[in-house]
Amino acid sequence: MDQRPLTIIGVYAPNIISERRQFYLDLNHYLNLTQNPIILTGDFNNVLNVYKDRYPPKTHSDSSRKPLKDIMVNFDLIDIWRDRNPNKIEFTWTRNTVDGSFSSRIDRFLISKSLAYNVNSTTIKYSKRKQKKQRRLKTKLVKQFNYERVKAQKFPDYDITLLKRLESELNEIELDELKGISLRAKLQWYENGEKSTKFFLNLEKSRQKRKVMRQLTTENGYVLTEQEDIITEQVNFYKELYTDHPIDDKSKTELLENISRTLSSPSAELCDEHLSVAELKAALDSMENNKSPGLDGLTVQFFKTFWYDLINILEKLITEIFNCNMLCDSMKTGVLTLIPKKGDLSYITNWRPISLLNTDYKIISKSLANRMSKVISELISDDQSCCIPNRDISENVITMQNIINFINDNNSNGLILKIDQYKAFDRVNHSYLFSVMEKMGFGPLLQKWIKILYNDISCCIKHNGHISKSFPVSRGVRQGCPISAILYVLSCEPFHDAIQNCPSISGIIYCDIEAKIFQHADDTTFFVSNTSSISSIFRVIELYERASGSKCNYNKTEALALGRSPLADHQFKFPVRHDYITILGVAIGNDHYKLETTNWEEKVNKCGLVLRRWKFRKLSFKGKVLGNFACLEENYTRQFCRPITRKEILLQPLFQNPLICDDQDKTFFNRNFIDGGIIRVGDLMYEIIPTHLPAEAVYECIALANPDNTLSVKEVQDVISNLIKAFPPEWLQAIYSSDVIVSSQLDPNCGIHFMNGSKLIDASGITCQIASKLLRSVNTTIPKGEGYWNTTFPDTDFENRWSNIYRFPKMFHDADLDFKVMHNILYTNEKLYKFSIIDSPSCVLCRTASESLSHLFIDCVKVNTMWNFIVTKLGKVYKANDLRQWRIVTLLGTGLNRKKLEGTLIDYIFNLYKNTIWSYRCSQVCTSNDTINNYSVNLLTLFHVSLKKKLNTIFQVYKKMHRTQFFFDMFGQENVVIRYRTENDFSYNFDS
Repeated sequence: MDQRPLTIIGVYAPNIISERRQFYLDLNHYLNLTQNPIILTGDFNNVLNVYKDRYPPKTHSDSSRKPLKDIMVNFDLIDIWRDRNPNKIEFTWTRNTVDGSFSSRIDRFLISKSLAYNVNSTTIKYSKRKQKKQRRLKTKLVKQFNYERVKAQKFPDYDITLLKRLESELNEIELDELKGISLRAKLQWYENGEKSTKFFLNLEKSRQKRKVMRQLTTENGYVLTEQEDIITEQVNFYKELYTDHPIDDKSKTELLENISRTLSSPSAELCDEHLSVAELKAALDSMENNKSPGLDGLTVQFFKTFWYDLINILEKLITEIFNCNMLCDSMKTGVLTLIPKKGDLSYITNWRPISLLNTDYKIISKSLANRMSKVISELISDDQSCCIPNRDISENVITMQNIINFINDNNSNGLILKIDQYKAFDRVNHSYLFSVMEKMGFGPLLQKWIKILYNDISCCIKHNGHISKSFPVSRGVRQGCPISAILYVLSCEPFHDAIQNCPSISGIIYCDIEAKIFQHADDTTFFVSNTSSISSIFRVIELYERASGSKCNYNKTEALALGRSPLADHQFKFPVRHDYITILGVAIGNDHYKLETTNWEEKVNKCGLVLRRWKFRKLSFKGKVLGNFACLEENYTRQFCRPITRKEILLQPLFQNPLICDDQDKTFFNRNFIDGGIIRVGDLMYEIIPTHLPAEAVYECIALANPDNTLSVKEVQDVISNLIKAFPPEWLQAIYSSDVIVSSQLDPNCGIHFMNGSKLIDASGITCQIASKLLRSVNTTIPKGEGYWNTTFPDTDFENRWSNIYRFPKMFHDADLDFKVMHNILYTNEKLYKFSIIDSPSCVLCRTASESLSHLFIDCVKVNTMWNFIVTKLGKVYKANDLRQWRIVTLLGTGLNRKKLEGTLIDYIFNLYKNTIWSYRCSQVCTSNDTINNYSVNLLTLFHVSLKKKLNTIFQVYKKMHRTQFFFDMFGQENVVIRYRTENDFSYNFDS
């Protein structure tokens, strides 16, 4: 399929449930053997949804359903018919009995998500068979079109010979290009592979979904499949969407009266200065490379490379734009590219429009955005978490769940209302936006720049490689423009203030604050204590719609009943839930079991899917660790943080407890730590103040603050005991010592410091490197490998040898062998024999002596000649005391400092030497003795071939880094390995 191999499996599942379950378990195991996109098709003999896929519905337990769903999750498969027909009820099997008619959809196409955009249509049609009422499931896949076959049929005299010759010439050209691509790929892997880089971390991501819209359903229900019709419908839709509609000026004035925050004079002056070269350069430097350019095709990398050649032209251009109140023609037009969202992709509303804008335009808008981001926190309430510096999306989510727990614990009335704005960014009225900026106190210069950015602009649509005609854009903020998010947040702030100021909307009183509204861009959530507030909210929404051009999407509006709220499921026009709702991708609500399942199970499955993708890559140990950390950081550290219960809060140490301690209480509880010890009273007297409150006293404080708490004195004692145990022994000794006097002159603001060698470092200035060093110094264990090698080579220093294992230019995958040898975990036959895995410890190569590490890499008759040759050659660079030292160097490295180039060279050569032997040895494991004796491979020749290839690649890496001299200094020592020719060339000299 489009030059991609597919794995297609015909399925006929057993009728008996137990056999069917085992069938799917075996299938799951079998599918692990393929890396290709998968198509499972046939009779699955069960249904995935008992309500939509079976009539009458049967809720009996089918144990085969879960393993089938596991297959779909593990291998990212979708039921393509159900995906395209989420609410349709059709069946593929029917049986009439005396008890009635039974129908189900047991025939399915389960395909990889990456193939979804190759599916042109999927239908269920009646079969012509008369004996049984059956239907036929048919799915059409789009494949490459064979133009040559059509030409040959249409033109009988078509010159096949000429075609083949031209194809041959084209193949030669492509082969040359592929060689270059292959070399560049190797260089990129050397530079960025198995490191914490965007290149490496993006490798696990599945193939990007294709952005081709195969079909489009119009508002009238017509399905368009011709690409010309589809792009015409796209243009009509967005032309209408971006056409300005009049707003109600009276409503705008009423809404803007709610604005309560304005810019301070210094902030307004900061935003109203002329753009400087430094600002433009900072804006450009902050932009990511490898992003799609605008219509002119000039990328961010182009501007960064030729910045000093372009800056004078760009300055004049910006001045001219400002004086003329209009962008130049090339900046006006953006290219819309449509990105698929969730839902049925045959509807254009489930595609997100992203504007591809010219880089020079984005330099201007990014500079303005950088200015506004410095002052926007003065204007936007704490309830808005989008694009405001030092605010995090998780803060609102955790706060909302804490409020839910508070309401449920107190059995209060409460209701959550979640609304969705239809095409929020695309419907912002420009006149309304400019009025908001003026009301908030932005100066005339900045307002003028914003008006210029939206004056007489247009866009065109890019679809399947074609560009449509441009059409005007008279409303909306462009998604893809650096300043758009800030402008949108400004535009919806009056709506927030109107909600807060509305007296008929009763929020939830929590921590002495009335919580009414939480926002992240257009995602808005309301907390109210009574149902009458709902009507008031929608009145404010209607006011906001008339004033700004926005539109509430009632189809995606839903509510969640909290506490003892007596809400019926059909009380409103939108659904009311009682378990949970999803806010910003996180489930929050009442049913903690469902919350755990929804928030955790999905992430665990996602982690498993990511790790399975990594599994198919031959990663080194470092690469595997990095891949696991990247997966955990994205799916655990950032997303698995869950709100804690009230009891868990009460079990926290007192000085961390937000529920028990307000600011005044914290001072009371902490004073015993601050003032504890021996305090001087008057001139001669001293007073002893205990450093910890007794457990009973702490319990009384908790009971006083929280009469409903369920803690016991024993639980409080345990917490205090654990808290005291957490202090370092030196601290406890100082606390309980009778000689300690707390000085009144001690700076109460002094921070925590650490000793790094002989230096005292403030904790706030500790880098990751220093922290890692400190942790290793207090929490390290000696590897067992050191003990093994010290018995073989006593008094061996391992400090530098550990750090040299993965030293460049060794590839991580090659360096893994050194890691295994150092740890004595390379599974030679001698080790496998000790584990009783094999019957003989004999060496694979010579079949005589026991295969130890020393024998395999040094003493074996098949490798000893090669070893002596390499030792002799490298002896010109590295002066070893005797052969014993050479044996240590061969197996464990030189142990020289990283700055010693001879150490880097020797370690690299012996690493390649060991990898050559080990690779050949592994290839011979299953080979018979006769074959090994009759067929001899020159290992030294293999070593030379491998070294030549790797040297060429390493040279290109250093050449790209403009460090060819360093390459010659390292590999050209004494002309042993290479001989210098020119700065761009060398000759291989190790085989001479």
